[in-house]
Amino acid sequence: MRSNKICKHCKCEFVDIEGKVFSNHVRWCSANPNLDKLKNSENMKIVINKRYDEALGCFSYHNVICHKCEKPFQVMEREYSFPKKQFYFCSRGCANSKVFSDESKKKKSDALKGMHNGELIVFQKRFCLFCNTNFDVNISSKKMFCNTVCYYNYTRRDTTGKELYRRCCQFKFNVYHYPDKFNLSLIEKYGWYKAKNRGDNLNGISRDHKVSISYGWNNDISSEVISHPANCQLMQHKENSSKHAKCSVDLSVLLEEIEKWNCEK
Repeated sequence: MRSNKICKHCKCEFVDIEGKVFSNHVRWCSANPNLDKLKNSENMKIVINKRYDEALGCFSYHNVICHKCEKPFQVMEREYSFPKKQFYFCSRGCANSKVFSDESKKKKSDALKGMHNGELIVFQKRFCLFCNTNFDVNISSKKMFCNTVCYYNYTRRDTTGKELYRRCCQFKFNVYHYPDKFNLSLIEKYGWYKAKNRGDNLNGISRDHKVSISYGWNNDISSEVISHPANCQLMQHKENSSKHAKCSVDLSVLLEEIEKWNCEK
């Protein structure tokens, strides 16, 4: 509802102004004695988080079942807003395994037949930017590579061998699938590590390589060994960073743990 209002700080009168616009002026008025406190990002963050906590509840871990593979895992959501989704998935692979409708199946069938909306698709010859192989492509397509392997190699042609090795050594499993192998209470206590621009939880937990990636690279160890779940331990990120390239176990000990892990599966 619009009406005439007077700011309690600067005493300026606003004619026929909307309520939320006026309240926003009052909050950020240059004459507001609490303006410095409001401008302090830390104070603002505390106020905003407090309001969310009151309205939606605090963050906590909830047990859910993957809609695809039916594996149990945990999600962190606010207490009053849980569940936010109708279905939960434990991984991107499970989430992407969709059941396609008849319409989608028909579009795929038409594409394989070289048709689109009942019209014949016009193809042209192109040369792959990586291997220079000649291939057929829809004239309206922007595809410049004959397959995904060539695209992968082309986009990483300037990447060093050590960087590629580091990517292969990243952990590709979900710690919540192995509750008896990892101390999940650390995650409940500190939460996952998040950089300042992605959640700002610098004291959170990250996954550490017991035998470091640098040691694996220098000693020609297979990336499958370095990325194995048995080579993973949970610790606060600041401790993980201070560890640098040091190893917390010997390679011989890790190989024994991997063999034991594989036998238990």
